[in-house]
Amino acid sequence: GIKRGERVGIFLPNSPEYVVSLFALWKIGAVAALLTTRLGPEAVVKILSQIQSRRLITAPGFVPLNPAKKILKHNVYDFAKLRFFAPRKPDKSGISLNQEAAVVFTSGTAADPKVVLHTIENHYYSAKGANENIAFGPQDRWLLVLPLYHVGGLGIIFRVLLGGGALVFPSKAKEIVRSIKKHQVTHLSMVAAQLYRVFYREENFKTLRTLKAILVGGSEVPAYLSEESLKAKLPLFTTYGLTEAASQVTTLKSPDDLIANPGSSGKILPYRQMTFSGSGEILLKGKTLGSYIEKNKLQLTLDEEGWFHTGDLGELTGEGNLIVKGRLDNMFISGGENIHPEEIEGYLLKHPNVLQAMVVPVKNAEFGSRPVAILRRRNKRITSAQEISAHLEKSLPKYKIPECFFDWPSQPDDHFKLTRRHFANLLERDPQKFSVLS
Repeated sequence: GIKRGERVGIFLPNSPEYVVSLFALWKIGAVAALLTTRLGPEAVVKILSQIQSRRLITAPGFVPLNPAKKILKHNVYDFAKLRFFAPRKPDKSGISLNQEAAVVFTSGTAADPKVVLHTIENHYYSAKGANENIAFGPQDRWLLVLPLYHVGGLGIIFRVLLGGGALVFPSKAKEIVRSIKKHQVTHLSMVAAQLYRVFYREENFKTLRTLKAILVGGSEVPAYLSEESLKAKLPLFTTYGLTEAASQVTTLKSPDDLIANPGSSGKILPYRQMTFSGSGEILLKGKTLGSYIEKNKLQLTLDEEGWFHTGDLGELTGEGNLIVKGRLDNMFISGGENIHPEEIEGYLLKHPNVLQAMVVPVKNAEFGSRPVAILRRRNKRITSAQEISAHLEKSLPKYKIPECFFDWPSQPDDHFKLTRRHFANLLERDPQKFSVLS
């Protein structure tokens, strides 16, 4: 009963059935709305209403919904019975490039995520450009450890489809190294926090060296991880991307580029264009850009010359590699001075014993706001706040030195929850969860 053009929510963990659901929807011209599995029942209903959807593909007992809300739930196992699927005759109907494909929610810094609509064309050219930079062919296998509701995970499906290789689902999301060995994986996409966890054991390096590519979000990769990857001779490709551009925008051409361009996210990929505003904001054009859904209307705000303003700050190295410097909307004012938290984090991460860092503003009666830093220390080797302040004072003016330093709190092992907003809210609501580095 699902019709062409209808938007259908998908609320599932990664699975082959998830992918089958996507292509089933696209074959009939419907649109998949990819919902994060962290949502509660009421939030699911709210989002479906926001995008004018009354249908949800899920698994039995996965999300209990109030029957009064009139959401039609479809059991994914009812129509994704892979082992019994055998078409009577070849299906020659295709999927059109210009058809609407997926509704994806941004993970940006705004209070409410923006709703982005992609076409098949957006993902086709995103994958085509990515594969022209990092080759992926019929004998290759990509391990899917990013969630499919995230644009980074969704993009892998298209890269695998275009390359003709295989998509590998690990039995458990955390068993990355074991899955690489078991399934002879050649390609891997991960976020910096996942890479950090793999680095806990040096014996993992031997397995990681067998890969052809490890793709990691460039603006989030601490200097420590980049340096250790180079020492271990790992095929690390840092990248910069965003939901609006259907995943990657820039990516390293070679892991060796990190030597000459530390902190770089690589060069612009084919089918995209990039420039900078006078304030250093990254501007984009190209075939990968989707549209926002606002009040059920499609629009992507462009300037007079047709550029999309990303809200990210950046600059190019002499060799044309992108350095991402932070977010415009993360900036705050302290005593009349503009502070970009990412700048401070960058210098914190240059300390050999800082593994992760997050800088957030806290209210201050005299200055309006002051920066504080949350640090994950390597084996607690940093012993005092004075030590880390002295490190920062070599590169930063005094007003940018954090007011105090906190230890990284113990919490769920989930990178996508570790946002700046999450830490700021936690500091304000539950400061006793943090211990102060004195």
